[in-house]
Amino acid sequence: MTSASIAVTAPRGGAHALPIRRLEPGHFVADVTVGQGTYRFDIAGSTDSGEHISTHLDLTPGS
Repeated sequence: MTSASIAVTAPRGGAHALPIRRLEPGHFVADVTVGQGTYRFDIAGSTDSGEHISTHLDLTPGS
């Protein structure tokens, strides 16, 4: 991955982008503090060849 973005949507809120940082080539990380409920994470990135990859992940902390 040459670039990445992560947005989080809270159970009763709008989406907002998370500040991300590169750990090493191809690896990114973001920090977020969450409360109760299910959060949606939308993750997108680009590869060296220009391919765009995206996915989402629904997480419920403590479940």
